[in-house]
Amino acid sequence: MTDEATFLDLSAELTGFALFDLIATGLTELYFTTAVADIGPETWRRLFDAWHDIARDLPPADRPAAIADRIMAVPALADAAQRIIALWYVGSWYSVLPGGSQVVSATAYVEGLMWKAIGSHPMGAKPQGYAAWATNPPLPAAGENR
Repeated sequence: MTDEATFLDLSAELTGFALFDLIATGLTELYFTTAVADIGPETWRRLFDAWHDIARDLPPADRPAAIADRIMAVPALADAAQRIIALWYVGSWYSVLPGGSQVVSATAYVEGLMWKAIGSHPMGAKPQGYAAWATNPPLPAAGENR
């Protein structure tokens, strides 16, 4: 079995967000236990064995290609990885992609990475403030991906 720190490392690589951003959601433990409970021990072991090998053997610049080859090219591992990505971005756990989802908590919706990725806020949960509609959305900082 793997630990939350390893789960976070893989999640950061899969989502493209820094560890800081993932930890700031306050949802690591919930997401970890949700994923462990549903992915299944064999697929979980295979996914994290592949990740351990990639993280140990390759520099960060070479990891995306290795993830594509060693994880995303293997259907069971790709399914698990995609479900982890969706969990972080939208706060829902998909038992079977593309259907069968459940929001894991109200906080998960509010803290979904999708809001940060699009430079927005979760409607009804974190309003931007008075007259926000009248201003242009913020531009990404130099070097920031969106």
